[in-house]
Amino acid sequence: MPLSKSEANRPIVVTPGDPAGIGPDISISVAASDSHSSDCIFVCDPSVLADRAQTLSTECTIHVMTSITDRLQGALNVWPVTCAHRITPGVITAHSAPYVLACLEAAFDLCEGGNASAWVTGPVNKAAFNEAGIAFSGHTEWIAARAGISRVVMMLAAGSFRVALVTTHLPLHAVPAAITDESFETTLRITDQSLRSLFKSKSPRLGICGLNPHAGESGYLGREEIEVLGPVIEKLRGEGMDLSNPLPADTLLTPQRIADYDAISRCITIKDYRYSSTPGLARPSTSRLDYPSFELRLITALQQILQAPVSLQTKASAARFKWLRNSANPLAH
Repeated sequence: MPLSKSEANRPIVVTPGDPAGIGPDISISVAASDSHSSDCIFVCDPSVLADRAQTLSTECTIHVMTSITDRLQGALNVWPVTCAHRITPGVITAHSAPYVLACLEAAFDLCEGGNASAWVTGPVNKAAFNEAGIAFSGHTEWIAARAGISRVVMMLAAGSFRVALVTTHLPLHAVPAAITDESFETTLRITDQSLRSLFKSKSPRLGICGLNPHAGESGYLGREEIEVLGPVIEKLRGEGMDLSNPLPADTLLTPQRIADYDAISRCITIKDYRYSSTPGLARPSTSRLDYPSFELRLITALQQILQAPVSLQTKASAARFKWLRNSANPLAH
């Protein structure tokens, strides 16, 4: 479903992420190749993009905006945020964290003020934030806190393949304790509501991934499926929600099973494989060959936003519905 007429007149905000990372490379590449570049605003320091374009030997026109409507067709339209220190591609430093945070603040303000139709985020280095003394575990959690929303759900989407996460950005040993009756029930309710309101699903079907191997194997490999997930599923089924039993991930995440559901609920954050050895690091010496999957994610995100009614005008939607590094269907790889 396309953006509404009012949303179509508002740009898509893109924060490239860490200035030493892969985000500036992808932004330049997408802007150079994507016919929808004028639909986007890149919130960053224009000099970071200019320097990276020179490093990549890529020609692009960078237009520094003076107002929200000041967009140039065929150019990389930049909402300027100053980066105060010199950037070395591929070298992550804590000095960049305040700049990256300023970009996020500017993008959030644009969305909350109704000046943007959606927000696409590039990769950031969480260690750099924390080494700078800024507590940061991820975009999702930061936006939720910034919007004053206590409970949010991250959904990864690639076309009709959608995965909603019960936990995000936690050490593996902390995951079981984070899966409670309340957190699991809230995740399912928000996911069901979002499938109805955003994706126009009249009767959403949710597939549930178990936490333990083989979904606990009747309690012999863990009891969370029996003691936590099962009772919540039965409660919500009683209210009319269409939910599967907890199933092993390798059973549920298959093409045939995925086609049976509008979304999959998963207890553990899914992390995809990256072409660079460290998440977010750029390798400009080899140009685009090192990040086809990253470039595809951003292109996919922009395409999906142009096709789906994702609005970040209100605090609630700004916190709950954010398109994050959408990937191509992993089952195709």
